[in-house]
Amino acid sequence: MLIPFTLNSKEVSVDVPAYYKLSDVLRDEFGMYGLRSACRKGYCGLCSVILDGKLVYSCLIPVFQIKNREILTIEGYAETEDFEDIYKGFKKEGVHLCDFCAPARTLSTGILLDRYPRPDERQLLEILTAVNCSCTPYETLKAGILTAARFRQRRVN
Repeated sequence: MLIPFTLNSKEVSVDVPAYYKLSDVLRDEFGMYGLRSACRKGYCGLCSVILDGKLVYSCLIPVFQIKNREILTIEGYAETEDFEDIYKGFKKEGVHLCDFCAPARTLSTGILLDRYPRPDERQLLEILTAVNCSCTPYETLKAGILTAARFRQRRVN
């Protein structure tokens, strides 16, 4: 099945069986190795991508569902100013993420800050539980996200 979609702001298409999972197609057909396919059941969140502006677990999505939709992976997100805000915020607060969760944590933080420019405790907890990894303490991650939010607020205002 030929499936056209937008990947990191580029029009692409892929010819694979409709039941293939999005995570496999992104990694195998497009070399998007920033996403991980660890649990393959939607538990860990390491395969997170942004689909039409929403954070989703790509291991749960059959590829036919992305026809004519827009996907943003960490590779595309890393080219944005929003990524720079997160990078600077995490660095300033000493957030050291492991290689497995860093892409998903960054994307989930980006989505959080898009939705809530000044996130409260409940919103932070919601996004921090989207990715199942314990490489960085909650309080350190929280500080990094809040600092990233301040960097973004200064840039956009």
